[in-house]
Amino acid sequence: MLLNTPNMGTIIIYPRIYFISIHNRSNIIREIKNIIYTEDDEDIRIIVKIVLESQDSNIRLDFANNGQELLAKLRCSNPDLILLDVMMPIMDGPTVLKELRKNPKYKDIPVIFLTSKAQPAEIKELESLDVLGVIAKPFDTMNLYNTIKEIWNKHFILVE
Repeated sequence: MLLNTPNMGTIIIYPRIYFISIHNRSNIIREIKNIIYTEDDEDIRIIVKIVLESQDSNIRLDFANNGQELLAKLRCSNPDLILLDVMMPIMDGPTVLKELRKNPKYKDIPVIFLTSKAQPAEIKELESLDVLGVIAKPFDTMNLYNTIKEIWNKHFILVE
């Protein structure tokens, strides 16, 4: 049974298990399986790939070198999550996010920024842009997976 609520998003009720989306981004709570990481630095892409895939063998990680490439890849991909660098050539992260939110097909894809813009005012500004969260670079590689899951779980929770 689906129950839409104005304050808590969609609640899916199964016998004895309740799925709650508190972010209004998904009708069904799901595990993070498909991620597209948009990052112009190849070294960072390689590190993120090694870290995430070593932590969860079910994750499929794809990459885009910039915002334009991400938008092109989304035409034939349906990621559960987009990790988005802020400072990139051609189209920066906030501009990409605006394009995503304008398109009905992409507007509900959850986004987490990864950025070296780590001043408190910059992070607060990025957090106000309709994203799940912001991870500052340089990030703790050993805890990156857990940080992403923690941000995800703040917005999508399972209640038994």
